[in-house]
Amino acid sequence: MQEQIQKLMNNKVTRREFLTMVGAAIVSMIGITATLKNLGNAFGPTEKKSSSDLTYGNSTYGGGGASNKPRIL
Repeated sequence: MQEQIQKLMNNKVTRREFLTMVGAAIVSMIGITATLKNLGNAFGPTEKKSSSDLTYGNSTYGGGGASNKPRIL
């Protein structure tokens, strides 16, 4: 293990290669599945909430909830 680390430290690498290795190390520490799950949540479909979900319109505080149709007398 020590020899492999020493070999790695003795190699000359460009900035791009270094950043690629650091990125790969970070992804492997966090976990590929967690990263993919977070990306799926970030770019996936979102749930749209209707305005009635955010108000008291259909609850007892909003005046009943039997229906949203206007009553004809």
